[in-house]
Amino acid sequence: MSEFSAVDISKFPFPEMVQVLSHEEEFQKLKANLLELVPAAAEELELETEPMTIFLQRVASEIVKIKGQVNDDSRKNTLAHSYGAALENFAFNLGVLKEEAESDDSLKRRAILAQEKRTTAGHRGMYIAHALDAAPTEVKGVEAIKVNNDGLCRIYVLANEGSGIPNAELIATVHDYVLPRIPLCSSLETQSAEVLEYSIAGELKFYPGVDRAAALTDCQARAEAFAEKRRALGYDITLHGIQGAFADPRIQNAIITAPADDIVCADHQAAYCTGVVLTDGGHAL
Repeated sequence: MSEFSAVDISKFPFPEMVQVLSHEEEFQKLKANLLELVPAAAEELELETEPMTIFLQRVASEIVKIKGQVNDDSRKNTLAHSYGAALENFAFNLGVLKEEAESDDSLKRRAILAQEKRTTAGHRGMYIAHALDAAPTEVKGVEAIKVNNDGLCRIYVLANEGSGIPNAELIATVHDYVLPRIPLCSSLETQSAEVLEYSIAGELKFYPGVDRAAALTDCQARAEAFAEKRRALGYDITLHGIQGAFADPRIQNAIITAPADDIVCADHQAAYCTGVVLTDGGHAL
């Protein structure tokens, strides 16, 4: 895997101000405070139907609701966990505007790479950041490779649609957008990424007593999600990764029949899964 990206900030911990929510904990705090003021109310507060108990339960619910709102506001004030309008404001502060129909994930990626565009030395990240800005909703991935010492850079474009091979119009759009933004005395080539097609096929064997149809459906969905997540430049498709999609307590064994081996992608290549076919191998003996 070599596709340029910043640190995966989605893995950053939540801000310290984010609190763990617990209705029962809030209720017990309120109850303890009231008993400190009115010890004689202890017996009544043991009854769930006591109006005072019902009132404290309601107050506890409101406290949890307010703290939950504070948590959401705290998350939205960090780029790693922001979304919606808050993310758009973060991106704007970095000089990045959200395109119509652009996803939050796409906007966040471009916002993270915004600093790369400030370099004047023709850094690889600069080419990638500009290329992503050219058509945010159409470009899935970009790789920039130094061709020679005369300032020639080649950009490989992976499209969102279909297998990932961009049409001539998209390639021209990216090229025309990036060209005036590269350093003087540099030159640019823009072309399609190379797409390696493959399929996933396997036989699943189940433990007795499980719902085999449901397990098969779940594994199918996880395998498809794995394939889509790995549809990126420079990302290998490994048998180990595919096996991970079949990690399920209902599955005794998963026999992968395709692909036959790992699919290794160079920096300018991406793997595209044409389909996932899983068969019910029955109960394990």
